Amino acid sequence: MEKIIQIIPAPSTMAAHYESVDHNGEKLRHEDGRLKSYRIPIACLALYEYDDGENEIRAMIMTSEGYTELATANTDFICVTVD
Repeated sequence: MEKIIQIIPAPSTMAAHYESVDHNGEKLRHEDGRLKSYRIPIACLALYEYDDGENEIRAMIMTSEGYTELATANTDFICVTVD
C-alpha cells in the first residue's frame, strides 16, 4: 500500500508529455515520421511512502474534470520535462 505524505507545487516550467492518438488509439505522426505529442503542465509533486518505508516523488497533473492524477496514469505518457 502507498500513501501521499506531502504535496508541493511543481515548478511552472514542468510538464508531462503524451503521444497523440486518434479515436482508434493509433499513434499520430508528423509527415517526417516523428510522433505527434502534446504536453500538460505538472500541477504538483507528491511524496509517496510505501509500506516497506521507501519513498518516491511522483508528478501529478490536473484533469479536465478538475481532479489530480499521476502524470504516468495515462498509457500515452512519454516523459516529464522542465524547461
